[in-house]
Amino acid sequence: GWTMPKWLNEAGFTSNGTLTERDQAQTLVKKMTLAPSLGIGAYFWYDLVNDGTDRSDQENNYGLVNADYTPKAAAIAAHTVMSALDGQRFLRRISIPAAPNVYALLYGTEKRGTIAFWNEGESSVPVLLRLPGSDGTRLSMMGEVTPLRRISGLVALNVSQEPQFLTFSGPASRVQFAGTPLQCESPVYAAPGESVTLQLSLRNPLA
Repeated sequence: GWTMPKWLNEAGFTSNGTLTERDQAQTLVKKMTLAPSLGIGAYFWYDLVNDGTDRSDQENNYGLVNADYTPKAAAIAAHTVMSALDGQRFLRRISIPAAPNVYALLYGTEKRGTIAFWNEGESSVPVLLRLPGSDGTRLSMMGEVTPLRRISGLVALNVSQEPQFLTFSGPASRVQFAGTPLQCESPVYAAPGESVTLQLSLRNPLA
């Protein structure tokens, strides 16, 4: 039989009023990197240009650029996504059992790879990954590049709500989750001002 391809048309996010341009950029990166993992064959962002100049109007602020064609944060983020993932295909979501709210989406080939990652939870989460090769960079959604620091082949990430990318050389299929160095054994709930006791486990991945 014939399988109908799945496309997302006019998918977007406004940057009006209480929703900032940074919020819009974060949402764009998440949507564009997550779509292939869901079997989406094409993704069309709405909109290219803001429809107007009223910052409080939702419909005026869906664009990647302002009404005067100056770039918004989302335009820079879109460029970062396309540059980071160019020539690579989605392979899998890296399972992180201790942190189900963390998304780590692996793209790559047999020669290089990229991981898009972020946390949907409210706090940052430390995560360890084992990557192939010896080089690599950490790339913010706004295109800022920093070299990767490795210890015995491991890379330590502090995964926050803002999406970022790891790029590296070598077969992308060899990426492995290496654990979380610090983990709370069970959920703890407390009212403001209340003292609680946390039971934490600290793991040395090099031991």
